[in-house]
Amino acid sequence: MPVAVAPIVLWKLGRAGRQGGRNAAAFVALFSAANVTGLVVVAAFASTPWGYDRLHDRYAFYLVPLWLVGLVVWLAAGLPRPVVASVIGAAIALVLPLVLPFTQLANDAGIDTVPGALWLRIESALAGHGHLSARLVLLLFVLALLAGTFFLPRRLAVVALPLAVAGSFAAMSWFAWERIIEAPEDKVFAGGRDRAWIDDRIPHDAAVTKLYIDTSCGSSLERHALFLTEFFNETVDRAVFVNGSVPDGIPLPSVDATSSGLLELAPGRPLRAEYVFTQPGLELEGTRVAEGTAANLVLWRTDGLVRVAGASSNDELRQAVCRNLAGEINPA
Repeated sequence: MPVAVAPIVLWKLGRAGRQGGRNAAAFVALFSAANVTGLVVVAAFASTPWGYDRLHDRYAFYLVPLWLVGLVVWLAAGLPRPVVASVIGAAIALVLPLVLPFTQLANDAGIDTVPGALWLRIESALAGHGHLSARLVLLLFVLALLAGTFFLPRRLAVVALPLAVAGSFAAMSWFAWERIIEAPEDKVFAGGRDRAWIDDRIPHDAAVTKLYIDTSCGSSLERHALFLTEFFNETVDRAVFVNGSVPDGIPLPSVDATSSGLLELAPGRPLRAEYVFTQPGLELEGTRVAEGTAANLVLWRTDGLVRVAGASSNDELRQAVCRNLAGEINPA
């Protein structure tokens, strides 16, 4: 709704500003500059590999108060509905759900919970219901809001539209709260498991490398366990990933498995480490030192060149990890 009425508000305040209205001119200037620069910065980050293919609404959320102020200005002005500006605003608002990558909106990532929690719940509820989808529900929801914005009698709209905005915020907040309360991150050390399970088992001056590979048999628990172990153990001073995996949020070196099982940062540059911790199923040549977290991560002592066992390429390594993991879960 704030998007739909923005052309009306900006045109009205722009005219008032040109006639000497300082507050109106200041708002239009701030609104325009903040949105142009803010959205470009957010889009620039989100389009990089470190954007994780997510919306990252939390960076753009600082702009939301300006849009809500615009909606309030429109309500206070008596809900004006000039035809040209209304058509432009409605078209822009309708395009948004059509072009929005819905998988990014309805995702279960904790950092992107607030805008997506409601739609993730709707998507789950509609699974298996034929052509009815959460994306279609979103489109119908937007159409209903636009109809209310431009066709509902003003005496009703002045009450109903703010309630719709408040209700949307309340619903998203409720489902987001449920998601955080049941966060998979909380299960990593559930049952009193040691957060510093690496630091407690090796010399304090040792150096540990985190090594991971994305596989079809991986889990969110495993991913969180790898990240939180790195966070809570001071001896972990480096992280690398096998090529073809998703970096964990910052630029990291990648490695490839060679025909001998040796991991290389680049041709002729082998990975060397004193200790390495990784997910279960990824077997290294060395000594198992400890296991930790609910994901059963493994700490290895390698003392030099890091080699994987039972694989001579990245694809073989992925297959070996899942095969080894299946054997641990369902031993013969």
